[in-house]
Amino acid sequence: MGTSTTTTSTTAQAFIQRWQGVSASELATAQSFVIDLCELLGVPKPHPTPAQDYMFERPVSFSHGDGSTSAGRIDCYKRGHFVLEAKKLKALAHTKGFDDGLLRARSQGEGYARALPADEGRPPFVLVLDVGTVIEV
Repeated sequence: MGTSTTTTSTTAQAFIQRWQGVSASELATAQSFVIDLCELLGVPKPHPTPAQDYMFERPVSFSHGDGSTSAGRIDCYKRGHFVLEAKKLKALAHTKGFDDGLLRARSQGEGYARALPADEGRPPFVLVLDVGTVIEV
């Protein structure tokens, strides 16, 4: 194994050890997890921009059938790439309650993708994150 492979493996193991089984709330962990994951992968981290093209808490407006609207926020969004919906499910992994929670989160993420302005297009991926347990694409 080369030095860079060993370093990457050690870094990945440290990341897993830090985050595996974390029980703190979504609010307390999701953004830190995403930032750490970006650092591990060597990709840019979300940042606020006037274009709102790669950021945490991206505002969206839902249009309802009666003509009314309501506000929402995408946990993490990268235009043309993904919507990420983060959760910290209380149900144990690999249980029906956990699976149901992930399905609800996916549905929520899909709703956020549909609520984005049409001129931005729809991102090809909806990511569902249960901090410390799973990332589903």
